[in-house]
Amino acid sequence: MSDPFNLVKGEVQSSLRQAKILCESVPNITSQAELRRVQTELSDLLENISGDIDDLSQTVFAVERDPSSFNVTIEELESRKQFIATARQDLTGLQSESDRSESTFRIAQSSRQREELLAASDRGAQRRGVATTTSGSQSSSDRHSVGVDVDSFIQDHNMQQQLLVKEQDLSMDDLGRTVGRLHRMGRDINTELEQQSRILDDFEHEMDTTTSRMSRLQAGVQHLLETKDRGHLCLVLYLVIALVILTILVFFVD
Repeated sequence: MSDPFNLVKGEVQSSLRQAKILCESVPNITSQAELRRVQTELSDLLENISGDIDDLSQTVFAVERDPSSFNVTIEELESRKQFIATARQDLTGLQSESDRSESTFRIAQSSRQREELLAASDRGAQRRGVATTTSGSQSSSDRHSVGVDVDSFIQDHNMQQQLLVKEQDLSMDDLGRTVGRLHRMGRDINTELEQQSRILDDFEHEMDTTTSRMSRLQAGVQHLLETKDRGHLCLVLYLVIALVILTILVFFVD
């Protein structure tokens, strides 16, 4: 029978590769509809990966709590911990890339539009240059060349301003997403700390209860030993056995 950890590990590795391919495809997307489809698919995939990694973490935690019930060596346990840590790191990177997908798409789109505008400007300049050559008027050619240079300068300046504004908008979008992610991470950490606190409180209560029981048993044993009666000694022996059994149940049985 295959180890369930290795099965889920293989699924996580495959899903991480698929998510990376989706992230790398964003700059080549040319339509908003296609971008939305890729974002939805990527979001679902990353959510599934996160759930699988959480499941793997629970299995490692269970092995650490009761090593005798699992046939897992210390080296294998450390290897599993390392895989989980690496997978979480890869997942965080992919989530960041997913958050930036809208910005990446816009930057790529702006770059394509800029290249198209520059190409159109070059074609227009070439056509105007041909018309100037055929006019036969040097002075008119000079004035026209100056006009073309001015138009080109104005177009380039306007284009740079538009790109600068878009980049600033994208930076603000990225900042907003980062703040939102930090807020969610803080909330998750707070929830985890509360759960750990409840577990520690339960454990402390159980230890207090066990300590109280053992104290009462010890007091009873001490009292019986002082009586030096045969029947009482038998009772002492019974209580000692009961104490050993109780100790085993508390510390070695879930």
